[in-house]
Amino acid sequence: MARPYSPDLRLRVIRAYQNKEGSQRQIAQRFEVSLTFVRNLLRHYRNTGTVNPKQHGGGPKTKIENNFDF
Repeated sequence: MARPYSPDLRLRVIRAYQNKEGSQRQIAQRFEVSLTFVRNLLRHYRNTGTVNPKQHGGGPKTKIENNFDF
């Protein structure tokens, strides 16, 4: 699984958009991220006021427990 983008990059994307340094598409190209990332980041920032990534949702539960008693 890919790691989340750094808070520094996220903040630079937000600031560039707030300073009207280009459209969402231009900002995505400038920072070499996807347009979807920029749109989702802006929505997340508007809703939460933070640039921190969301917590990982988990995934399927393990089918075998690792209960090793040595």
